[in-house]
Amino acid sequence: MNTLAIRDSVIDGVKEQWDEKFESIVAGLRMPTADVVKLMLESIPSHVYDKQIGPFYNTTAVRKLLGNVTRQAISDRVKNHSLLRVTTADGVQLYPTFQFANCAIRPEIREILSVFRDAPVDGWAIAQWFTTPAHDLANRTPRAVLDEDPSLLEYVLPLAQGTAQRWMAP
Repeated sequence: MNTLAIRDSVIDGVKEQWDEKFESIVAGLRMPTADVVKLMLESIPSHVYDKQIGPFYNTTAVRKLLGNVTRQAISDRVKNHSLLRVTTADGVQLYPTFQFANCAIRPEIREILSVFRDAPVDGWAIAQWFTTPAHDLANRTPRAVLDEDPSLLEYVLPLAQGTAQRWMAP
């Protein structure tokens, strides 16, 4: 299959699924169509960690997603451990998309991020923790468990607390 045929096949697939998911994806965004398209395209995988952790939004996309907040507001949320940010080797700041729902940071993700507040690790380690299968979760990832049912936080939170304690141990 040539590149053009693959492109057309992907576009057809997106169109089919778009109708099914339109309401849940766009209804709560309250942004111009061009911004929705840009936000969607910015989440397309392009990095080695995209398969495990991604996709990612850049800072501009997160600012728009959260209601045109300032860069300082984004930075404050990262410092307060209520927003997960990773920084690439070339200094690009990215935000895993799994932490967002309905134009907000998912409350269960914020609660877990607060557990890692004092852990001497960067955003990549925390993002990998969210996306690594855990024996205590029947070999599922914390991300998958919370995606399925946010109320399962009661099972994921102790796992995060144990990991944070191990990371802080001398």
